[in-house]
This record gives sequence, C-alpha cells and structure tokens, in this order.
Amino acid sequence: NISVYRIYGDGDVDPTTSDVGINQFIFDNNVVKNTNYSFIVIEDIPYENVQITNNNITNFKYIFANLQLSNDNSYNRELFSLRKNLLIQDNYVTSEDDWWSADESSSYYTFVLAEGDKVDYIGNHVEGLKSKVDVALYDAYLSCNEVLYEGNVWKNNISFDINKEFNAFLKSKGGSLPLIRRYQNNEFILENEFAEKFGYDVETLFVNFISLEAHAEYYEITDNKFQGHYIKFPISTRYIENFVFNNNEITADQMSGSIVHLQANEDFDVGSIQFSNNVIDVKEHSVDPDGSSDLPLFKFYNYASEGNEPMLSLVDFSDNRISAPLNYVFLNAYDEFFVIDYALVDESQLLDDALAAEQLPVTEVFEIQNSDKVYQDAYQNTFIVPAGVRFRVPTANIFRELSLRRIRVRDLE
Repeated sequence: NISVYRIYGDGDVDPTTSDVGINQFIFDNNVVKNTNYSFIVIEDIPYENVQITNNNITNFKYIFANLQLSNDNSYNRELFSLRKNLLIQDNYVTSEDDWWSADESSSYYTFVLAEGDKVDYIGNHVEGLKSKVDVALYDAYLSCNEVLYEGNVWKNNISFDINKEFNAFLKSKGGSLPLIRRYQNNEFILENEFAEKFGYDVETLFVNFISLEAHAEYYEITDNKFQGHYIKFPISTRYIENFVFNNNEITADQMSGSIVHLQANEDFDVGSIQFSNNVIDVKEHSVDPDGSSDLPLFKFYNYASEGNEPMLSLVDFSDNRISAPLNYVFLNAYDEFFVIDYALVDESQLLDDALAAEQLPVTEVFEIQNSDKVYQDAYQNTFIVPAGVRFRVPTANIFRELSLRRIRVRDLE
C-alpha cells in the first residue's frame, strides 16, 4: 500500500501569477506489482514535462497514474494550459486472474487519468482490467486539449456489471479548448471467452465506442481494429467539426447507435466528414434502451436557423466494405453535404432501371444489394445515388429525410 510520488497543488490560486509547478518528472523502466492505491499522483499543479515510460505493471487498484484536476477548482482553464507535455509510452500493464477492481461502485479503475494541454499515449499494452461492479473502467482517461493515442493494445478491460455505464474504448471526453483527437493504429480486443472464463454471461460484454462531451475541432480514428461482442456507438450527437474515420476494421456480434452521429447548430459548425476504406462486419442490431430503434451508419442533425446552415466543405464516403443489419445508411441527411464520387440522378428516373442498366457514371462508392429502398422522402428533384460498397442489408433504406439545398461534387479524374 505505497505510492512512489504524490504532489498536490491549490486550484484556487491563479497559476499564472505564482511560480509553482514541476519542471520534469520521469518514471521509467520500473516493475510495479500489487499496489492498492494510486501509485503516482500529480494533481492540480502545473508541469512542463511528465514521462511514464517502459514500465511493467501488474495488479493495481483505482488510478495508477493520477494526473487529474479537481472539478471545483477556480483556475482549471489556466491549469489545463500550464500542464504542458505528458508522455505515456511503452508500458505493459496487466491484471492477473485473481485481481479485481476495488468493490466501490462509481470509483475509477484506469491505468492513467490525465487532464492537461497535451498527451502522447503511444505503444502501451493494457490487458485484463476487470470489475464486478459499475466502476469507470478504461485503459486511459485522456481529457487533454490534444490527444495522440497511437500503436496501443486495449484487451479485455471490462466491468461485468450488467447495468454499467462507464466502460469505453475511446475515453477522452473533455478539455478546456476546442479539442484535437488522433486515434491511430491501435487494437481494441474484447473476447467472449473472457466472460466465460470468470463465469459471466457474454451479454455483460458491452462497451461504449466513444466518450466525448466537448467540442472537438478535429477527431481522427484511422487504421484501428475493434473487436467485441456488443459495441455501443453513440445514441446522441457529438460536436465534432472535422471527423475522419478511415481504414478501420470493426468486428462485432452486435452494435447499436450510429458510427457517425454529428450535429450542427447556431454556435457549432461542421466542416468535413471522411469515412473511407473501412471494413465493418456486424451480425446483429441491438437496441439501446436509451436510444432509437434505428441503426443507421450516418446520422446528422442541423439545428441552425435558416441562413446559418452548416458549410461542409467535404463529405467523403468511399471504398467501404460493410456487412451489417443497417436499416438506413444515411439518416436525417440535411443540407448541402453529400458529395464525392456520387452520381446525381434526376428524380424522374427509375432508379432500379438505371442501376440495372449500369447507366450511372459513378466511381465505386456504395453497392446496394437486395435493398428494397434506396431513398425515402427525398424532397428535391436532384439527389444522390451511391454505388459500389457492399452493404449486405436485405431491407436497408439508403436515405431518409433527405433535404439537400445544393450538392457539390468533386471532379473525378
């Protein structure tokens, strides 16, 4: 029951007018086992550089490295910007079969909890964190202004509480500025056998895909692999200005929500959305009791008043391979954002005949197979017909509630 380092600041003292903080803290190449308290605590105090690297950690409780800010601080915005550079790299973190979280519901169980300006979380392996109760369980909780999460392995980190709320793959919900998030080249693995090993039903193996509660200027998810029994995608909108979801593989028995679920309003615009070269294989649609029964791939809401519509510069859905029980591909597709490698077809054309005759001058983007409706409620004479990517969805509608004012199409070379 020891900690290697603890330091606490005073969040009610203006850090911009006081000469208090840490220049450098390095925790490198150590072996830690069976610690019952937070092992490193750097709370409510500025720092220049903190590094936690090349460590082998087996069995801990609560938060191994706690770099959080207290919620009631008077100067949290200033502290965020003065907690400058955090590097978490090449750590190997495991929990043995007989080691569980503390039995305190709503407590944290995570390798790192960080709040500050910038964090690089690179090359870490976190495996086997488990709980019998509803704890906030993550490999890393990274609420910094800028997050790079690259080359990591997230494996079998789960609360088996059937009523849990706080288990997620991508946990980086906040910060003090418009956020930047980059998740690149990671593996997220949740095996059915992990529940069976401890005598739990596989239905306890559900995990939220993303946790984000603040405005993100840029959010990138590229070159990742996601595997799980039941992945819960967002059922409510996220405020992301530029969203990139490319070159990912998703394999799941069940999913709910929408992979892309964004909103624009008077105060928040959306600039670009890219969704390309993904491989998605989902067997069943599970209805989240708090969400809609719809299972669209893309859901977008525009709450801006007339004349303040979002000005998307790019929406690119291309070269995806999708096998999933979607009932819509695009849901609530308002305003001028459909584009990119799509054919424009006059509403008077018979869509099925045009597809059958291969008369559409399209680059391969979506291929509709066994679909009874390609669109529903298209309110303009001109709309988009995608073709190319394999949607194996027997009764999928491609559009619902589509009301495009203008459509911008990239020139195809």
